[in-house]
Amino acid sequence: MGTHAIIIIKDAKSEYYPNFAKNLYNYDLLRIMYNELVKSNVPEMPLHVGHSCNTRTKPSVCHLHFHDEIEIIAVAKGIKRVYVNEKEYVLSEGDVVFVNSRIPHGTQDDPPMSDTVLLQFRADAFLELPHENRPLRHLARFLSNASECPIRVIRRADDDGAFFEYVWQLSKEREENAPFYNIRLRGYVYLILGYLYREGILQNVETGIHNRSIEKVLPALSYIDEHYAEDIPLSALSSLCGLSEGYFCRQFKAATGNTFIEYLNFVRIYNAEKLLNRSEKPILDISMEVGFSTVSYFNRTFRRFKSCSPGNYRRAQYLRE
Repeated sequence: MGTHAIIIIKDAKSEYYPNFAKNLYNYDLLRIMYNELVKSNVPEMPLHVGHSCNTRTKPSVCHLHFHDEIEIIAVAKGIKRVYVNEKEYVLSEGDVVFVNSRIPHGTQDDPPMSDTVLLQFRADAFLELPHENRPLRHLARFLSNASECPIRVIRRADDDGAFFEYVWQLSKEREENAPFYNIRLRGYVYLILGYLYREGILQNVETGIHNRSIEKVLPALSYIDEHYAEDIPLSALSSLCGLSEGYFCRQFKAATGNTFIEYLNFVRIYNAEKLLNRSEKPILDISMEVGFSTVSYFNRTFRRFKSCSPGNYRRAQYLRE
């Protein structure tokens, strides 16, 4: 499924995830959370598909972890327990659970039998905006707020099993590997995304992209997209938008929910990820290439966005191959 980087949760308490603690966990394990780096297992498609059908005499546990991808689990047989924000969600036959990007979660399969399908992918990887809207592509990523809907359970009775069938048929196509199966897989991904957006489970950030605040700072967003590696003073961006520095800062905060420095760092880290994945350049060189003045500032910023160091991120990428 993926490689794990260990994150220590300093304030974890044993009452969190009570079934885990009672049956399988001790206090030390509860203090460990895994940053999972998900590996695609579908050629030329940023998608991980897993199908697990097992009999067991003891519960099977996936410890507390998180990842950049959204996660969808469909239960064909058995009982699946999902733990998010100290709550337990119990799934049975025909139920599906959606867990949003970077939401810490754990799971447990109860004996004696379980049959489940797992999907993991990044929605933005399938919904790239056109080339002329490149700054909006970064903005869509930046505006996505997983806390708005961290988890949603879709019961079979909610939609007569339609969402379950999308997930199940996708997995079936993956397993049968028939000619042109990748086209059908992509079609099912779009059906799944269409369902998630229509039901409000995923946030349609583009509805907010064209508000008046965004329009006022759009020249700055475009400039950051093209010149993120350079030193970009506030005065240059405000002048570009024809606004005073104070008014520009207020409009940028209204448009994105954050400062232009935070947005600039987000774009820099996004491009640093690509260099870490696709090149063997030293981390110092990458930090300078994407615009950070010091490698220590780059390391701190990278860790804040990705919850692991650039070095661990790169090593995990190699381990996944």
